[in-house]
Amino acid sequence: MSDQERIAAAIAAAPVEVQRLFSGTKVVNMPKVSRTELCAKLYATVVQACFDPGSSYTESEINLQLRQIFDDHVALRRYLVTAGYLERASDGSSYLVPAEQLS
Repeated sequence: MSDQERIAAAIAAAPVEVQRLFSGTKVVNMPKVSRTELCAKLYATVVQACFDPGSSYTESEINLQLRQIFDDHVALRRYLVTAGYLERASDGSSYLVPAEQLS
């Protein structure tokens, strides 16, 4: 399955309120951080669409995947780390996708 097919499948499986944030496979309406529940659903959809549970990725690999979803991939990466959907190594060399975020 291609990256775009995987992203499209994750979006199709997401709740309707998350699907409304997308145009095709791109996030076009980022919810305000105060909308915690919607943000959590969006972040879970993004992680499911782009990454494998328990896997480790370089920053370049993370950026490559997130760029397909949202134009400001750096902000999205920061949101995912802050919310616990990605774990950044203390030396910044890699990111881990915690398995519990995708179960």
